[in-house]
Amino acid sequence: MKKSISLLFISLFLITACSSDDSSPTIPETDPLIGWNKIQDLSTDLYTVELYSQQKKLQVGSNPVVVKLKPKSNSDNKNITSANWKTTMHMGNMTHGAPVLDLKAYQNYADLFEGNLFFQMAGDDHGDFWDLTIQFEHQNQKLTVSNQIEVIASKHQTIQSFEGSDENHYIIALLNPTTPKIGINDISAVVFKMESMDRFTLVNKYKVGIDPRMPSMQNHSSPNNTDLTQSLADKLYHGKLSLTMTGFWKINLQLFDASNNLIKGEAITETNGSSSLFFELEF
Repeated sequence: MKKSISLLFISLFLITACSSDDSSPTIPETDPLIGWNKIQDLSTDLYTVELYSQQKKLQVGSNPVVVKLKPKSNSDNKNITSANWKTTMHMGNMTHGAPVLDLKAYQNYADLFEGNLFFQMAGDDHGDFWDLTIQFEHQNQKLTVSNQIEVIASKHQTIQSFEGSDENHYIIALLNPTTPKIGINDISAVVFKMESMDRFTLVNKYKVGIDPRMPSMQNHSSPNNTDLTQSLADKLYHGKLSLTMTGFWKINLQLFDASNNLIKGEAITETNGSSSLFFELEF
């Protein structure tokens, strides 16, 4: 009798264990593009080429973009390599480019690449427009896709192109914060030197002085700001931005070169309430 009861318990244990294993839920794979909006499809007959942005449209200023590059053939498992891109503004018979941050792998996904596109101006209804060219390599073949893209005006100024006191042409663009908050914010920016109408290089070892002001509140400033200096890791400029209340802020800027010479921008004084070089934020 005891032997029969023991066998019964063993059978029940095995049935329960098997049932538990069989009903274990499968954890779904997280979609790496959650929070990103597909803004354009440049796909060809052989390749998926899609653009994703955190905004619904590309706009003047900095645009973080993820590009999906993938062979459509299921039997082809080799990764796409050497992806890069460029933009061109067409203005009648004239063209010029804009700076970009190069494409790199996005979260270690073989078919996703991330980078930043920067636009100094919007397209319009008079024939001025931007196009985007993406070049990539697959199975030792160099491939190119190109198409017109829509770029709209932004509400606030987050990018400026200008001639410095050294007679060089520069572009400075705000990267973060994209969602400002009351308190100390991480602020980052990128500085490019314009080498030609379609070639831009990152500027090294400069400094970006900041002086945030609220024009509607007697132009008051805020404490505990830290000027932006370049990080060796990503070549971008990082600092701390103090925002003491919600509303419209003008982030007055001064750009200094590696020898601390003033390249562009003016200090805020009793007689000068704004720099000619600035970003705008509102929250």
